[in-house]
Amino acid sequence: DAARDLAGAVFAALDAALPGLAEARAPESAVALGARLAPLLEQGFSVALRAAPHLVAPIAARLADPRVTIDPDPSLPAGDLTASWQGGRATLDLAARRAAIRTALAACFGIGPGLPLED
Repeated sequence: DAARDLAGAVFAALDAALPGLAEARAPESAVALGARLAPLLEQGFSVALRAAPHLVAPIAARLADPRVTIDPDPSLPAGDLTASWQGGRATLDLAARRAAIRTALAACFGIGPGLPLED
C-alpha cells in the first residue's frame, strides 16, 4: 500500500508538470527528432513536421533545417509532434510519455502493470 501511494504521488507530480514541460521543450524535442531522422534527410527524403500552431515559429527557429517543413496542426496538443515522410511516420505524444512513466513507476515499485492512477 505504501509503495502504491508513493508511486501515485510521484506520478501525480510528474503528470502535473509534463504538459508544460512538453510545450516548453517542443523546440528541443523537434531538434532531437530531427537528429533521429537525419539518415532519412541525408538520403534525400523530405520530412514534414506538424506541431501546435503557436509552436511552429519557435520550432522552425530552433530546428533551422530547410529539409524539414513545419506545419501548424491545431489538433495536436502543445508539445506533441508528428513527423512524416514517404513511407513513414514518427510521433512524440504526451499520452505515450505518460503511459511510459506510469509503467516505469509501476515496475520500480513492484506494483505490476495495473497502477491505479487516473488520467
